[in-house]
Amino acid sequence: MNGKQANTVSVWTRRPPTFVPLTPLSFLKRTAVIYPSHLSAVYEGRAFTWSQTYSRCGVLRRSSQAEISPTAIRSRRCCRTSRR
Repeated sequence: MNGKQANTVSVWTRRPPTFVPLTPLSFLKRTAVIYPSHLSAVYEGRAFTWSQTYSRCGVLRRSSQAEISPTAIRSRRCCRTSRR
């Protein structure tokens, strides 16, 4: 390997400042911290900021973590957000 190839390989190594694995919730949290007042979604005249989206997802996550036995059958019914 010549010197140029060695530098290219070292750029892609996983170092703490440059490598952060993102899950859907960690992405939402990071985005809500960086862009709290930017729009994340607009649907039929209703607008949500990243901060509101993260809060709403947190409520859904906490509600789904209620104590349920491991053998219980789980289901969730999601409602539309549109006003009719």
